Amino acid sequence: MSPNLTVWKSYYYLTQARLEFADHDLEGSAQAAKAALRIAKAMHSQIEEANVRGFYSLLSQEAPNNPYVNNLGLELGIL
Repeated sequence: MSPNLTVWKSYYYLTQARLEFADHDLEGSAQAAKAALRIAKAMHSQIEEANVRGFYSLLSQEAPNNPYVNNLGLELGIL
C-alpha cells in the first residue's frame, strides 16, 4: 500500500473511533483506535501515534475502568 493510502487508512480508523465514541460505543471506539494505532506503528508515524494517544486520554476520562479502553492503553504503553 502506498504511504498516502496508509495515512488515510489511519485517519479513517481514528474518525471511526470518534464516531463510535459519539455514539457511546466504547468497545467499538477502542477497537477502531487500536486499528489506527497498528497502522501508525507500521508507518513509524509518531504524529499518528500521538493522535491515538490523545484520543485515548479522552476515552480514559470517560471510562477509566473499561477493559477495552485499558487494552488500548496497554497497546500504547501507557498502562
